[in-house]
Amino acid sequence: MIDDVPKTVLVLLAVALTLGRVWIAADRVSATALVLRRLWTPQTNRVVVAVFALIAFVVIAEDVVLEDVDEFILRTDHAVSASLSHGRRDARPIATTMSHLTGEGLALTVIVAVGVLLFKGYRADAVMITTNTLMAWMISGIAKVSFRVPRPRAGPVVDWRSSYGFPSGHVMVTLIALGMIAWAVGRRKPVGVRLSLYVIVGGLAIAAGTSRVVLGAHWPSDVFGGLTLGTAWLAIAIAGAESWHERHGRTNHRC
Repeated sequence: MIDDVPKTVLVLLAVALTLGRVWIAADRVSATALVLRRLWTPQTNRVVVAVFALIAFVVIAEDVVLEDVDEFILRTDHAVSASLSHGRRDARPIATTMSHLTGEGLALTVIVAVGVLLFKGYRADAVMITTNTLMAWMISGIAKVSFRVPRPRAGPVVDWRSSYGFPSGHVMVTLIALGMIAWAVGRRKPVGVRLSLYVIVGGLAIAAGTSRVVLGAHWPSDVFGGLTLGTAWLAIAIAGAESWHERHGRTNHRC
């Protein structure tokens, strides 16, 4: 339902961006469209993605914190929980495996990726991956304590370290860590390769979130929150990393 300011802004922004992009691509005559095409750089795309994702996060957070059960987000939470009540046990082995792969397995992946980049001399990329991964973990933890949204399986005794779940740190860290690795690996590759890597990263983040929902560790809204906040952070991180390489003139060289 579009019943408040954040949702209205999100919808209007989506409509404006869609119409604007169609017009800029279709208008090959006017000087205004030509100027806008020149201004619409990859960095512009990243800023737009970050703003849009951040507004989406605010929309989700508002509904979750206010606990309005009539809103779409919370209705989705309870509908998914009800649908999993019968098939949750059968899916638990796969969900547990995926949860470990994007938990302990993710930590090992980051360590290996950073080690390889350091060995090859790409120190700046290694630092960027490490920094953003640690920041994602810290921010997700701070957000959980700030929003104080209990997990589905939280007991009557609330432990701030394990009982709060919004946004999903599992999803957020997976998206940002693997997203930065994909950026480091793909920034010297063709556009199609880079897009494919980001699609794979997004799929893994969604799979991680789905596994956590199946295991009762998160509501779907926790996953949506992790995806939107993670997307905003990743877009900003990549924009900053690209700017760093452009300023230092080392886009295609070792750092």
